[in-house]
Amino acid sequence: MQNQVIDGVSYFHLDVIGSTNDEAKRLANLGYALPLVVTADRQTQGRGTKSRVWFSESEGGLYYSLTLVPDHFHWEDLQTYVTQCAQALVRVICS
Repeated sequence: MQNQVIDGVSYFHLDVIGSTNDEAKRLANLGYALPLVVTADRQTQGRGTKSRVWFSESEGGLYYSLTLVPDHFHWEDLQTYVTQCAQALVRVICS
Protein backbone atom coordinates (compact mmCIF):
# COMPACT_ATOMS: atom_id res chain seq x y z
CA MET A 1 0.00 0.00 0.00
CA GLN A 2 1.36 3.38 -1.01
CA ASN A 3 0.84 6.27 1.43
CA GLN A 4 1.30 10.00 0.84
CA VAL A 5 0.03 13.21 2.43
CA ILE A 6 -0.92 15.84 -0.14
CA ASP A 7 -2.46 19.19 0.80
CA GLY A 8 -3.35 17.83 4.23
CA VAL A 9 -5.12 14.75 2.85
CA SER A 10 -3.73 11.29 3.70
CA TYR A 11 -3.75 9.29 0.47
CA PHE A 12 -3.51 5.49 0.26
CA HIS A 13 -3.45 3.50 -2.97
CA LEU A 14 -3.79 -0.24 -3.51
CA ASP A 15 -3.77 -2.23 -6.71
CA VAL A 16 -6.63 -4.51 -5.62
CA ILE A 17 -8.86 -4.29 -2.55
CA GLY A 18 -12.15 -5.74 -1.42
CA SER A 19 -13.70 -2.31 -0.74
CA THR A 20 -12.11 1.13 -0.55
CA ASN A 21 -14.84 2.05 1.92
CA ASP A 22 -13.96 -0.81 4.28
CA GLU A 23 -10.25 0.07 4.08
CA ALA A 24 -10.93 3.77 4.74
CA LYS A 25 -12.94 2.84 7.85
CA ARG A 26 -10.17 0.49 9.01
CA LEU A 27 -7.45 3.14 8.58
CA ALA A 28 -9.54 5.77 10.37
CA ASN A 29 -10.13 3.35 13.26
CA LEU A 30 -6.37 2.74 13.44
CA GLY A 31 -5.87 6.45 14.01
CA TYR A 32 -4.58 7.65 10.64
CA ALA A 33 -5.00 11.39 10.16
CA LEU A 34 -8.22 12.58 8.58
CA PRO A 35 -9.25 13.49 6.01
CA LEU A 36 -8.03 10.44 4.15
CA VAL A 37 -8.60 8.96 0.72
CA VAL A 38 -8.26 5.32 -0.28
CA THR A 39 -8.01 4.51 -3.98
CA ALA A 40 -7.69 1.24 -5.85
CA ASP A 41 -7.20 0.13 -9.41
CA ARG A 42 -9.76 -2.60 -8.81
CA GLN A 43 -12.29 -3.54 -6.11
CA THR A 44 -13.57 -7.07 -5.62
CA GLN A 45 -16.40 -6.12 -3.22
CA GLY A 46 -17.21 -2.53 -4.19
CA ARG A 47 -20.49 -1.04 -3.08
CA GLY A 48 -22.21 2.29 -3.08
CA THR A 49 -25.16 4.07 -1.61
CA LYS A 50 -27.59 1.76 0.18
CA SER A 51 -24.99 -1.04 -0.16
CA ARG A 52 -25.57 -1.37 -3.90
CA VAL A 53 -22.93 -3.68 -5.35
CA TRP A 54 -21.01 -2.94 -8.54
CA PHE A 55 -18.14 -4.43 -10.47
CA SER A 56 -14.91 -2.45 -10.43
CA GLU A 57 -12.84 -3.51 -13.40
CA SER A 58 -9.10 -2.90 -13.33
CA GLU A 59 -9.02 -0.60 -16.36
CA GLY A 60 -11.01 2.50 -17.10
CA GLY A 61 -12.15 3.47 -13.62
CA LEU A 62 -11.05 5.34 -10.53
CA TYR A 63 -12.41 3.87 -7.31
CA TYR A 64 -12.03 5.78 -4.07
CA SER A 65 -13.47 6.54 -0.65
CA LEU A 66 -13.06 9.84 1.18
CA THR A 67 -13.21 9.90 4.99
CA LEU A 68 -13.73 13.30 6.62
CA VAL A 69 -13.24 14.59 10.15
CA PRO A 70 -16.72 14.33 11.69
CA ASP A 71 -16.24 16.96 14.41
CA HIS A 72 -14.81 19.48 11.95
CA PHE A 73 -16.94 18.76 8.89
CA HIS A 74 -19.45 21.30 7.71
CA TRP A 75 -21.77 20.45 4.83
CA GLU A 76 -21.13 23.83 3.23
CA ASP A 77 -17.45 22.80 2.88
CA LEU A 78 -18.24 19.57 1.03
CA GLN A 79 -17.33 21.01 -2.38
CA THR A 80 -13.98 22.19 -1.01
CA TYR A 81 -13.19 18.70 0.33
CA VAL A 82 -14.19 17.06 -2.93
CA THR A 83 -12.08 19.54 -4.93
CA GLN A 84 -9.05 19.01 -2.67
CA CYS A 85 -9.45 15.27 -3.00
CA ALA A 86 -9.64 15.48 -6.79
CA GLN A 87 -6.58 17.75 -6.94
CA ALA A 88 -4.59 15.37 -4.73
CA LEU A 89 -5.59 12.40 -6.89
CA VAL A 90 -4.52 14.21 -10.06
CA ARG A 91 -1.13 15.07 -8.52
CA VAL A 92 -0.53 11.46 -7.50
CA ILE A 93 -1.68 10.02 -10.82
CA CYS A 94 0.48 12.46 -12.79
CA SER A 95 3.60 11.99 -10.63
